[in-house]
Amino acid sequence: MSDDKIDFGPLDPAGEPFRYERMVRTVMAGVEARRGPHPIIVALRSLGRGALLASFATALALWVAAVTIPRQGSVSAGETPQDPVALLTAWSRAGGVPDGVDVLSALEAVDGR
Repeated sequence: MSDDKIDFGPLDPAGEPFRYERMVRTVMAGVEARRGPHPIIVALRSLGRGALLASFATALALWVAAVTIPRQGSVSAGETPQDPVALLTAWSRAGGVPDGVDVLSALEAVDGR
C-alpha cells in the first residue's frame, strides 16, 4: 500500500464544470448504447408469437371440425336412439319425457335386456 494521496479533483463538479459535464455525458452515452431488450427477452417474444399463431391455428381447425363433422350418437328428428343415454339426451333436449311413455320400459326396450 502506498502513502500517496488520492486526487478526487476530477470528481468535483465545482472544480472544472465543463470537464465534469463531459465525463457525465460520456458515461450516459455508454449507458444509452447498452440499453435495449435483453437477448433472452427478444427470443421469448419471437417464440411467443409463434406459439400464439400455433394455438390460433389449432383452435380454428378444431372449431371447423366441430362445426362440419356430425357428432357420433346424435339423434335426428324422427329417429329412435339405440342407446339409453342417447334416448335420455333426446328427451332432455325435447324438454321432457313424451306423454304416455313409461321411462323404465322404454329404457329396457332400447337397452335390449
